[in-house]
Amino acid sequence: MYDRDLAREILDQIYRSTQTILKRFEPVETVEDFTGSDSNTTSM
Repeated sequence: MYDRDLAREILDQIYRSTQTILKRFEPVETVEDFTGSDSNTTSM
């Protein structure tokens, strides 16, 4: 048996994390956005 509240909290954390990732990747259009300069490579 599992704890429904714990499962819900974990799913909420996963959801919030994916929303953060999507927001951070909004300005990315090409691979060069990551590899175009040394500072971009560092941010990966």
